[in-house]
Amino acid sequence: MHFTIHGIQAREVQDHPWDPFNKRVELYQTWHLSEVEPLVPLADRPVSGWTRLGFSTRGGPDEGVSFRSGEARTVVDPQIIFGLPDEVFASGRRTRFVIDYHHWESDGSTAKVRAAFSNSTLAFLLKVWKESRGDQAAARAKLDGWLKDNWQETLKAAIAAAGVASSPWVAVGTSILPVVDLLVEVARNNSDEYLDMHRFVVELSGEGAAGQTRWRVIPPAGTALDWITGQGKQEFVIRARDAGGRNTFDVRYAFRMID
Repeated sequence: MHFTIHGIQAREVQDHPWDPFNKRVELYQTWHLSEVEPLVPLADRPVSGWTRLGFSTRGGPDEGVSFRSGEARTVVDPQIIFGLPDEVFASGRRTRFVIDYHHWESDGSTAKVRAAFSNSTLAFLLKVWKESRGDQAAARAKLDGWLKDNWQETLKAAIAAAGVASSPWVAVGTSILPVVDLLVEVARNNSDEYLDMHRFVVELSGEGAAGQTRWRVIPPAGTALDWITGQGKQEFVIRARDAGGRNTFDVRYAFRMID
């Protein structure tokens, strides 16, 4: 499967409300993709969780893609590619993936935020989350200190991994969404302005033959398009805005199944 932000249309843009002549902002994205527990687990496969993190690379590591009011750009970034395991094609098998896209305005801490959305950071966070037994304050403090000391080295490795067509999954033994929420919170505290988050759910229904799996995408609004069998594409345009409504964008997402 292949997921990407195909393009972005800026509707309203103002970088600093006290400077009416500042009409350009730089956007970038981070993302989190997780497999949700199978709806119908296979008898010979224990239920486990898998996740991946990443970020857009245009303008990286310190900047994003520049927009003025009314400007539209084709970005095709970030791009997320992953192969489906044979088990999802099993007849009657239902599988779901959750993909969260986080939109940021580049403003001084972009490289550190990108470093936060890396496999190395996730591995460390999972370790301290387990050690703290889910104590958010303790895990947050350890993660914040670790990022301050390791973000440069972590970012170099993450950028190298971002250049690979299909980056690796990380196995997790816990509910991943609270852990990622904590990661986003720590990243937001690094000062770049957090604009918005869009969550999609990708559902797959095995039909018993490779290439014949049905799939569909459920967008943030919750209304899914029709099921597609095998190869195909589904697209959505979702509005993203900051908390004050000063910056507003229409984001076009594309989801593809490729034979």
